[in-house]
Formats: sequence, structure tokens, C-alpha cells
Amino acid sequence: MLPAPPVPPLPESLKIGIPSVDDEHQALLDHLDSLMHSTGGTLDVSDFAESLSRLNRQLIDHFTSEERLMRTLGVPAGEFARHIDAHSQVIEQITQLSFDLMKRKRISRDQVLAKVKVWILGHLTEYDLLLRR
Repeated sequence: MLPAPPVPPLPESLKIGIPSVDDEHQALLDHLDSLMHSTGGTLDVSDFAESLSRLNRQLIDHFTSEERLMRTLGVPAGEFARHIDAHSQVIEQITQLSFDLMKRKRISRDQVLAKVKVWILGHLTEYDLLLRR
């Protein structure tokens, strides 16, 4: 199998202008890219558990640093609460996916990739870009 092509750098349109957060976003996109270049049509616990665990840790670390940053920036309370709720929803969804895989539920690669794209790109565009201001 040929190695996956290199992941392009985070586009300017997705940067928020805070290097530490942009670096974390790049790492999450790198993880998404590695999943997209994995092989196989169906994912089960033996194929995906380690990658999902790494993604979960990466997202929790990112959300923790992002929430700390939002406190520092003085993000309005309502926006802050909405953003934290979105973080909680992502963690709940990834936890549910982990449980499904532990139960040996077979999940298609396309289903997993769709979820991961929403967790990373969807969250970044809907919530994180608001930190630019």
C-alpha cells in the first residue's frame, strides 16, 4: 500500500489566529486525514478502537484548552455555555461510538468518517471560528 499523501496545512479560512489553537486544529485534521486514508469498508473494535481512543484524548485536550482560552478572552456567558454544550455533545457521541464498537457492532467506515468530520470540521466552522473576533 502506498503511503497517504501529506496533509495540507490548515487553510487560512479555518485559522482563528491563535497559534496554539490553530496547531490543535491542524492535529485534528491530520487525524481525520489518517482515518480517511485507512483501508477497509467496515470498522469494528479491532480495527478502530485505538484510533478512536487517540481521537477522544485529542478532542478532550483540545476542548479543555479551548475552554480555558474562552474564559481568558471573556467570551459572553451565553456563547460560552453553547460552546461547552457542543463540546459535551461531541464527547457523548464519541463515547457512544466507542461503546457500540466494544459491543462488536459493525459500523461502516463511511458512517464513522461522517461523524468524525462533523466532530472536527463541523465544530470548527460552527463554533471555533467565532473565537476570531
